[in-house]
Amino acid sequence: MARLPRAEPPAGAERAAAPWGVRQSIVLLGIAVALGALVVAVRLLQTRPIPPHDFANEIRQASENLTPVQAWRRWQLMRTHGLDRSASESDNAYREANLRWWSKVGVVLLIALAGIALIATPLLMKRRWPRGNYSRST
Repeated sequence: MARLPRAEPPAGAERAAAPWGVRQSIVLLGIAVALGALVVAVRLLQTRPIPPHDFANEIRQASENLTPVQAWRRWQLMRTHGLDRSASESDNAYREANLRWWSKVGVVLLIALAGIALIATPLLMKRRWPRGNYSRST
């Protein structure tokens, strides 16, 4: 094999540009990061915390059955003493779960933005060197 003649490229022929380079690798990495963030975001939407039971309908139904005198007495009592606005344990647990959920959503959004930046950066950057076969000799 060593004795066989080798074919020389024709004079003045330019070397073909590599079909895959650093730019394409960065774009592929950005696409992978953005798609991963999208998958996690879909999963987060499926696991969003459910708010505690809404008692407004029950209060509305109970107040419909009151006589006018009972309604007036309750109104006076609420006006002077206010409503009981203390949060229940389920309300506090929901607030904490909701805060954790929004924190996770924020992290996923930042990761998705990083993926989009990885996609956009190589596409928006100008090339430093023009394509071609340049030698270093002067």
